[in-house]
Amino acid sequence: MLDNLRKLIKNDIWSVINGEELPQRDFFSQVLHFLLKNKKILLKDVVDMSKELNNRYYQILGEVDEYIRQGNGEVLPALKRLDSDFTEKVLPIIKQIKRYREN
Repeated sequence: MLDNLRKLIKNDIWSVINGEELPQRDFFSQVLHFLLKNKKILLKDVVDMSKELNNRYYQILGEVDEYIRQGNGEVLPALKRLDSDFTEKVLPIIKQIKRYREN
C-alpha cells in the first residue's frame, strides 16, 4: 500500500510542479480494498482511516507546494525532502490499517 501511495504522490507532485489542478483521490475505496481480507470491517473505522490518510496525503502535497514556492521554484530540494516526509507522515496510518486488517 505504501508503494502505491508513493506512486500517487509522485504523480501529484508533478502536477504541482506543472501548475496543474490536483485530482481528488478516493482513499476510502483504497482503504476498504486493503481491508477486505479482514472478516470484520466496521464502516466507521474505514471512514476514519481513509479521512486520516486523505488529510496526511494532501498535507504533504501542500507542504511540497509551499516549499517549492519558498525556494523560488527550486524543485530538487523539495523532491529530496519528500521521501522522508512522506514516510514519516503516512507510515503511521498505514500501520494502523495493517493492524486493523490483521485483527
